Amino acid sequence: MFTVEEMKKKCRENVWLKVGGVDFEDDPYTKLDYGYNLKNCETIEELEKRI
Repeated sequence: MFTVEEMKKKCRENVWLKVGGVDFEDDPYTKLDYGYNLKNCETIEELEKRI
């Protein structure tokens, strides 16, 4: 299982998920840290409930 910090780091590698990663994003120079609202799910059933 991954920690929330590990997942945030991985998300920031994705051009569509990181702040300032896409040319048409509203403010590409913003330095805000998006929280991603990540949650760990222990089971498929728990994941299904969250979706």
